[in-house]
Amino acid sequence: RIILETLIKCIPQLANILLLLLLVYAMFSVLAVNLFGTTKYGERLGPTANFNTWVKAMQLCYQMVTGDEWMTIMADCSVQPPFCMEKFDRENFALIGHEWPFGDREDYYFGDCGSTTAPYFFMAFKIVCEAIMLNLFIGMIIENFAFITGESEVQEDDDWSAGASLQQIEALARWYLQFQELTTGVLSLPQLTKIMSRLPAPLGFRRMDGSIVMSEEGMASIRLIRAEFAVITRDKREAWKADVRKKRRIEKEKKQMLEEEESKRQEKEDDEVPDSTWDIIKRKSRELRHRLVNGNDNVQEE
Repeated sequence: RIILETLIKCIPQLANILLLLLLVYAMFSVLAVNLFGTTKYGERLGPTANFNTWVKAMQLCYQMVTGDEWMTIMADCSVQPPFCMEKFDRENFALIGHEWPFGDREDYYFGDCGSTTAPYFFMAFKIVCEAIMLNLFIGMIIENFAFITGESEVQEDDDWSAGASLQQIEALARWYLQFQELTTGVLSLPQLTKIMSRLPAPLGFRRMDGSIVMSEEGMASIRLIRAEFAVITRDKREAWKADVRKKRRIEKEKKQMLEEEESKRQEKEDDEVPDSTWDIIKRKSRELRHRLVNGNDNVQEE
């Protein structure tokens, strides 16, 4: 049962690691095709093991990870002149005493030699793909197996002396979801006693047999939690009041600035009235006052 649970738990992580392995193998295969795609066959490099195409390179990478004569393949990929032809051209064919077999075709820019970087390539491949990636795969399985076996060894008791089991944590989460307000994740203070009465020990008062035991220590814990909630609520209330006062002060300052700007604008508009208009208004006012003093009957109507 433990092995089956381990395999089931490894499936999601296994897919991620296999995808990563495929990506790393594909990168090394592309590089190998570019370096050793035209290398001549040797002791192990041949029809069943070569880097001629990307698919063949992927197959050979898998063979090398399993340890299939990878050192012999590395030696074959390191071949250098005079055991190979560095470049397929008329000059090199003449040196070995052969005529150019391709007629009027131009010289090729490549040959069938290997690469001097072959040892570095194969060492990097073995370290990354075998020492790191495969060990990552094995480590994932061992970690899940250790977690499941360790979980099965936990003995549930009221005091969680061996730690909380998965079932206890899930039960705690279910009770909490029943009491949370609207999915906000916050519990109100009046619900504290209710949730403590339904939570399993040692967080709550409910025992494994379903009975509720509210000891003096438990009631003291509730009072302590209430006091802590009151302090937190007070701090939040004070912070809220400070924010309100700050917002009101900012609004008042903005209102004063707007009034000052409006006053300045009005004064500017008054200053822009022509002097001749003000002269006419003043002269007309003086005439009305003079006629009023002299007792003119028409002043009242005007």
